[in-house]
Amino acid sequence: MVDSDSNGRVSLAILGQKIDHLSALLQAHIHEDHQEREDHEARLRCIENKELPTVKQRVSRVEERQGIIAGVQTVYATVLSAVAAWLGSR
Repeated sequence: MVDSDSNGRVSLAILGQKIDHLSALLQAHIHEDHQEREDHEARLRCIENKELPTVKQRVSRVEERQGIIAGVQTVYATVLSAVAAWLGSR
């Protein structure tokens, strides 16, 4: 190092450079984080606007089909019960 008189100043200058470097790294990290957050937000908006309505339509069709199948099962069970009752009465 340098003489003992200027040793304190050199140390402060080195510390200042290191703090500036850390500050620059932190700013770069914050900037990257903001970009990543904006990308995630854009993907979420894309999913909400494009894919979600399609999924909702598919779910409503499945629910409609499920209702039809439940009705068919009820009719089938009723017919089989009537046939079983008729056969039991013979």
